[in-house]
Amino acid sequence: MQITLTGRHFEITDPLRQHIDNKMSKLDRYVNGITDVHVVLSVEKHRHIAEINLQVHGNLIRGLEEKHDMYQAVDAAIDKLERQVKRFKDKETDHKGRLGTKGSNLIAAQHQQQDAPPTAAPKVIRSKKFAVKPMSVDEAAMQMALVQDDFLAFLNSDTDQMNVMYKRSDGNYGLIEPEF
Repeated sequence: MQITLTGRHFEITDPLRQHIDNKMSKLDRYVNGITDVHVVLSVEKHRHIAEINLQVHGNLIRGLEEKHDMYQAVDAAIDKLERQVKRFKDKETDHKGRLGTKGSNLIAAQHQQQDAPPTAAPKVIRSKKFAVKPMSVDEAAMQMALVQDDFLAFLNSDTDQMNVMYKRSDGNYGLIEPEF
């Protein structure tokens, strides 16, 4: 397992590097095949952010945590990864158990998948109609803060176009403005 460490606005110390190595070695006991680990540690004012990306059997598993202390952020991100790796391993063993031994059973299963009819498209579970009110971007941000929704569709009074405002993972808002 190769671990790549990157610090953004942050100098990675040797004790922190050893702490990450020790914690990551514990993940290796859950699943074999972790080929690449990329750890990005960054500091933004008082927020310490740890982002860890694992490459496992061609799949990307990502843990992102934000705390007031870098060691706590790293520990929380690795705990999150540990839960995801356990879930990944359970799914992997479940799939292998159903297919039986490798070889002819695996080939037969692949042929069955190819011969199977295409699955139905996802269904619309819920539909909601609402009156679109013209408002400015600032008013839309205030509306989102009041309602505490993850997104808001509104008619931008400045451009007379439909816009969507959404809440980002960092707590700020993003704005989608379509181009026609």
